[in-house]
Amino acid sequence: MLISDGNKNTPGHLSRSHGRNIPQSLNAVQPFIRIELSEDLMSAKLIIEPMSVNSSEITVKMLHEELRKNGITFGVNESKLTEAVSAWKKSKQRYEFDSVAIGVPPEPAKEGAIQFKIQSVTDSLKINRLREAEFFWQIGGLDSDLQRTSAGTVIAVKQKGTASVTGRNIRNQPAHTKELLKTLLFPGEGVYLSEDGNRVIANISGITVQENDTISVLPISFNGSVEISISPDEMIASLLVHPAFHGGSMPTAKDIHSQLLENGVVHGIDEKGLAELADGFAQGRIPEEPVIIARGTLPVDGKDGELKFYFNTETSLKPKLNPDGRVDYKDINIITSVSKDQKLASVCPPTKGVAGKTLTGGVLDASDGKPAKLAAGANTRIDPACPDCLLSNIEGVVRFNGNSIEVNEGFTVEGNVDFSTGHIKYEKDVLVKGDVKSGFDVQCGGDLQVCGTIEDSNLTIGGSALCRYGFIGQGKGCMTAEGNVNLGFIKNQTVRCWMSVNVAREVINSSIFARNTITIHGSPLSAAGGALTARDQIIVNTVGNRSGTKTILEVGVDFTKTDDLFKAENEINELKANLARLIKAQKEYQQLQTGTKKPPGNTTAMVSKISTAIDRYKENLEELEMRKKAIEAIAFNFSRSNIKINRGAFSGTLFKFGGRHLLLREEITGPKTVCLRGQEIRIF
Repeated sequence: MLISDGNKNTPGHLSRSHGRNIPQSLNAVQPFIRIELSEDLMSAKLIIEPMSVNSSEITVKMLHEELRKNGITFGVNESKLTEAVSAWKKSKQRYEFDSVAIGVPPEPAKEGAIQFKIQSVTDSLKINRLREAEFFWQIGGLDSDLQRTSAGTVIAVKQKGTASVTGRNIRNQPAHTKELLKTLLFPGEGVYLSEDGNRVIANISGITVQENDTISVLPISFNGSVEISISPDEMIASLLVHPAFHGGSMPTAKDIHSQLLENGVVHGIDEKGLAELADGFAQGRIPEEPVIIARGTLPVDGKDGELKFYFNTETSLKPKLNPDGRVDYKDINIITSVSKDQKLASVCPPTKGVAGKTLTGGVLDASDGKPAKLAAGANTRIDPACPDCLLSNIEGVVRFNGNSIEVNEGFTVEGNVDFSTGHIKYEKDVLVKGDVKSGFDVQCGGDLQVCGTIEDSNLTIGGSALCRYGFIGQGKGCMTAEGNVNLGFIKNQTVRCWMSVNVAREVINSSIFARNTITIHGSPLSAAGGALTARDQIIVNTVGNRSGTKTILEVGVDFTKTDDLFKAENEINELKANLARLIKAQKEYQQLQTGTKKPPGNTTAMVSKISTAIDRYKENLEELEMRKKAIEAIAFNFSRSNIKINRGAFSGTLFKFGGRHLLLREEITGPKTVCLRGQEIRIF
């Protein structure tokens, strides 16, 4: 340690250090060097003080000489001496340097250390858990490799001690000590000391613990066991298996069975699984996860009766896949003709429920199935010989409207709808075996099936529609259907569907609106040009073409509500315009009232009438705005809407989610799903 007094000596002035007067001298004066020895002669301190303003230099050799004068010949710290010389050379002031010489202290004699023959627990928290446990598995979290201590086992042995070691002081003299470091050994519970006091021996079996200097053995069972857990509904019992340790035994199948009965489990015990579990114990297989060992019997409700239909009730149809890979509707019908007395449907009876049972023997009731009713509609009857069967009263077309089965005479056009037939208007189903030619309209209250093509025609359909071939023309045709629409293909036309639209092949330059879904099965081309709008989902294989034809795919919009929204917006705009005119007229009459010229007629009455009209218009405008918001909430819902691209989409394809648009600048390869996440259109 270097200690400086911090005073800088200035030539021509006296410097005072620790009461010592430093005389001025022209000749260099040797500094005052003093050595202080510790009382035990194990260390020495060096003190250097200037004796004059003009102090001479010192050397390591000079410092060695001072040490020898004080009898110090051992443990000299050369680096400290070098440090002192360097410090004095830089600044002539008072310094103190500790430990310029250090002796070697003597080592005391030691009693032998305690050598443990058994692994012991020393952590106080773990020891407390051991005291509370009966089985080893109850001390989960402790080291599983702890040794088992058996009665009579020597736990610890005091080893032979070591003699003291003589040290050497800084005067190179021997340094002795009479100190003895003792090893404390205290026996605790479950142990005793040998007669010579050098061994700790266990008198019980358990785990060895060490608390400070006290050695004990805590009693604990090393046998394995199982914990039984029963679910709150008393339907599942599981076993949590705890392994045996250090020679402990595992429970037998009989032991576990008895334990289950003690816990109230009297039903659903897996006897085979229990035997396999016990066999696994014998082979050292201990499951780490809980094992289900018993299950209650769930009640089985009876199945409700149901109707078995003997005709096709599905109106949203997938096209048929032909061996050559093409798809079409050539062999598919939505209109089924039946003959008089033909069986239409039958009732499958309900089944009885089967009661269940809990693990503890409790009964769980089951419900019987409910009988189905024959949904007899127009021109049908229940078969007197078989009350569970429904027959047709007439020859006609059968359909299930969702509530009942009905048969209607229907209307069949054997050829084309053209000049030979004129427009078709019929309340029920219509079957056209040929084409619907341009300029001829079809209106029916039920389903429409066209076996050929539909040209530029207006079709209004109260049910579903099936056109086996295509809906084509110059853009003058429009099909409106309250049910599902199934088309072979469509080109330059418009479809407005209150349910779902299926197209077997391609959609070219057409507009399709659907409340539910639009599915285009065409491959490789599905849709190019035009716009597809669906509330829920659009599914296509390939969209657009390499020419970049603009094709719009929009989801999340209910087109049936957008019409209402458009009407509401028009009414709002018209009302705002009328309101503006009334406000302008009101200001003009108010100016006449305040003018000097007498206004014509009863101006006050007119102003009052205009004010009343303005208030009424404002109320109507507020109601319309609220109605518009309500329609918008129904018309736009993007939470579950998406667009699925199975094969790919070309540049020019525009994805729309309400007011948010995404125009493809380059081709993407499917399969891809387009959806709205937050405020952004994402492609996954």
